[in-house]
Amino acid sequence: MSAPAISSNGRFTTVLLGLLAAIMVILFIVYPDQAFQSSLQGLTLWWTYVFPALLPFLIVTELLLGLGIIHGLGTLLDPLMRLAFRLPGIGGWPLAAGLFAGYPAGADMAARLRREGAVSRDEAERLLALTHLCSPVMMITIIGAGFLQQPEAGVRLALVHYAAALLAGLAVRLLMKSRKPSEDAASLGSKPVGSARSGAGRRDRSLAARAFAAMQVARSSDGRAFGKLLGDAVYTATQTLLMIGGFIMVFSVMNRMLTLLLPALAALPAAKLLVPGLLEPHIGAYAASQLSSSAVFAAACIGAALGWSGLSLHAQVKSMLAGTDIRYHVFLTTRFLHAAFAFLLTYLLWTPLVWLTAKTAPVLADFGTSNNTGDVFPAAESYIWQSVLLTGLLCFILLAVIVSLSAAIGWIRRLAIFK
Repeated sequence: MSAPAISSNGRFTTVLLGLLAAIMVILFIVYPDQAFQSSLQGLTLWWTYVFPALLPFLIVTELLLGLGIIHGLGTLLDPLMRLAFRLPGIGGWPLAAGLFAGYPAGADMAARLRREGAVSRDEAERLLALTHLCSPVMMITIIGAGFLQQPEAGVRLALVHYAAALLAGLAVRLLMKSRKPSEDAASLGSKPVGSARSGAGRRDRSLAARAFAAMQVARSSDGRAFGKLLGDAVYTATQTLLMIGGFIMVFSVMNRMLTLLLPALAALPAAKLLVPGLLEPHIGAYAASQLSSSAVFAAACIGAALGWSGLSLHAQVKSMLAGTDIRYHVFLTTRFLHAAFAFLLTYLLWTPLVWLTAKTAPVLADFGTSNNTGDVFPAAESYIWQSVLLTGLLCFILLAVIVSLSAAIGWIRRLAIFK
């Protein structure tokens, strides 16, 4: 077989990336101390906030996947997915994972569904646009309790983030010429994804019965003993966090190198916020949290950075889409929409949300106190785990509300069918 031809666009991209990598290596050699300090700052951010906050949730998410609970939850979301987004019910699985584990879990599962033929290309692209979400853990524990030292601000950021994601998902649905979700996915085979969807296709059974059947099929298809499942969950969660830490450190160094390469750009006040937010969401959120301007503007910038999610996560999503026909430009368009909606909604909803969360402030006040104000990042050990528990409770409430709404939609449609 002959080697595949490389397009001119592919050659240009290769040369450009190679040139940028060479420039970065030269800057590392010229400024080794700056590279070390910025890398250490990224490591401190990851180790102080990201690792302890995300590890328990990633482990629990892997356990829920292995036990089939997320598959059953995806079936429960079937009516909502079909009515609101014209997506098959199995799309509730990536949505549930995106809500619980955050990005890039939704992208990984959307790509997996496409590879297994459970969804069409259009459905996979809209599913990717909808399920690329920041986890409540990051917004409440890392940004709220850690960066802002106000967990209630993290709750407000989470509500705005999910509202903006909903608007972006609806906008993509309206902009794209989508076909109706296929109903013949039950013939995909005996894989967990196909089976879960097959269970969701039985319209003569109640929604709860279909969800339980999907959970049983997924659990039997997994087949691992609980001890093995727990060990794999710890290993996978740790590997994922190591990858996230590597991205944070690399893009922290890139952020510093860009300021050294373009000193005129670095002198601009907006660049201190724009460049970190463009590159990496954790670094961008931290830069926005240090703004001395109004709290609403800082929150709007954090929301925009989380909606855009940084080039680091774009690179991760790009790698996950390899081997599929999912188009990246749809994901890119959605990121712009999500960032814009989050910025605008923050200004519109922040004052009402402050009023709504005012009663929780005394309860959460102890989470946001730090006795170490001299470090690059405020100390988090005294309240990070308490905030993790709070986030778990709010995740449960959020999922309960969404599942209840989906069940109500399914019940209404079932009554209409049997009349």
